[in-house]
Amino acid sequence: MVASMVSGMDTVENVGGSGNAQGAALDALRELVADCLDKHMYKSATFFADKLALLSGNQEADVYLLCQAYFYSGQHRRALRLIENAKGGA
Repeated sequence: MVASMVSGMDTVENVGGSGNAQGAALDALRELVADCLDKHMYKSATFFADKLALLSGNQEADVYLLCQAYFYSGQHRRALRLIENAKGGA
């Protein structure tokens, strides 16, 4: 399932031009992260959530997904630091 979602998704590097295409790619990444979390694939969720947060400009919901992925994968300190940094930047 994950492989089919990744292969069917436009790569973000190739999206470039229009905002709608980039938004669709980010939405696909969000779905992919949620799917990985639902299937207890926490390392994959962490990988994709990190890319999502970076590409979305650290939108609050995407940073929260990354925190969830860190927490579920046992990286509690990273999740805490991410929350602290997000609070400090606000």
